[in-house]
Amino acid sequence: MLMTARQGFQFRVVESGMDEKFQKIWEDLERVREARSDIDSISKLTSDPHGYHIQVTMKINVPNRSEVQEKEPIDLFFPLTYPAEAPTASMRHDFPTDFPHLNPNLNGLALPCIYEGDLNELLFLYGLEGFFQCLATWLDNAAKGTLIYPDQGWEPIRYDANVSTLILDTRAYIKVVGTKPKLVAVIDKEIPLITEILFANLKSITDAIGKTFPKLGFGEIPGILFPPSLKIQKIYQPNVAINKSSLEPIIADFFDVTIWTNFINQCKGMPYLIVLPIRRPFHLIGTDSNIEYLARLVDPEGDVTILRVRTECDVETLQKLNGVKFDKTKKDFFDRLWKSWIKNWFPSSPHGNTTDGCL
Repeated sequence: MLMTARQGFQFRVVESGMDEKFQKIWEDLERVREARSDIDSISKLTSDPHGYHIQVTMKINVPNRSEVQEKEPIDLFFPLTYPAEAPTASMRHDFPTDFPHLNPNLNGLALPCIYEGDLNELLFLYGLEGFFQCLATWLDNAAKGTLIYPDQGWEPIRYDANVSTLILDTRAYIKVVGTKPKLVAVIDKEIPLITEILFANLKSITDAIGKTFPKLGFGEIPGILFPPSLKIQKIYQPNVAINKSSLEPIIADFFDVTIWTNFINQCKGMPYLIVLPIRRPFHLIGTDSNIEYLARLVDPEGDVTILRVRTECDVETLQKLNGVKFDKTKKDFFDRLWKSWIKNWFPSSPHGNTTDGCL
């Protein structure tokens, strides 16, 4: 008697000694494969105490970019907690890593970012079928060179390294810096074994073209702030300006390299901060601005430390996040009500004397 496809699979499971967890994963993959025409093959790679590596070869519809092959082998790692946790995808070891929408990692791997959100949420809402649809869409866009599109926004530069942080008021930056480079004193604080945080105070800046160098206090270093580039950078480049040899071309191409050179000479062997606002062809993802801020800490030997830029949070930003407009009239009313209540119930309290600043 001939076996059905499912009976044949169950026979292979018994023969190969697959455990129940792997059997569940394999059954789900076979179900998705039957429903799709772009899955060429499925094969087990390895397993470890944390889960299973399964190779799925996908057929690409529009392979008109030479880096993408007509059939791409993809390593899917299914954790033991599947389906509570989603699988993760890794491209072949020699897949180019200069594509946008790749997840940062320290192993030099191409990890496609297939969903704008939590993969576990994707799996919960749409199942493994939805996961493969997002993966197929990513591959198709990679082949066509359309991973970045205006409606979603420009993909910020990816850094495959642990980076420190610069706190910078980006909302005020353009107005304060204007059209000419400025110098600023920067507070440099290091949290042992965790990270390094720098604070740039835009209220104490000087013109970089003059000879005045910022007065530095204890724990402060000099910084140079360039105005946004007039030239638009349309090419996505991950891991850019991460060392001296890759920092200099960016400055020479988009900014004033002479001012930068003069600034270095004034630093006299001190480390310094440099901020390079790059203009993109359209807004960055999650923002309404087309300016991407590159910040770097450069030591006297020329070694470069990448800094992620985090903006200061103000009332306007908080209003956008929570959707509630700040009403100062209501605040003043409740302040007066609170002070009146304190005065009536606690006459001996210092808050009973409604002087400025007591609440």
